[in-house]
Amino acid sequence: MKFYLIYLFSLLSLWSYGQNIRPNTNEELESSIHAIHLKKFKWLAEQQYDSLSTLLHDDVHYIHSNGWKESKADVIANLKSGKLTYTEVKVHESVLGLLAIQV
Repeated sequence: MKFYLIYLFSLLSLWSYGQNIRPNTNEELESSIHAIHLKKFKWLAEQQYDSLSTLLHDDVHYIHSNGWKESKADVIANLKSGKLTYTEVKVHESVLGLLAIQV
């Protein structure tokens, strides 16, 4: 009987631990998204093409201050060719809004 109780408490502990892996609140989710947002700019500066390719959606477009528009493929190709070089990107302000989507 003692073995079964220990086993049951072990399972409950693992289950409760697993529940904390995902963000529980909007603030935690926003914090996670903001961290990825900042990491994206770090990857641009460090030319981590594989990470950027995985993160960026195929339909993403970057519009530069001079009006130049680039697709995901353009950004990665231009980084690889040296046409684009980022040494550092400073984010002065970032605003995130979450939308509720019903399935």
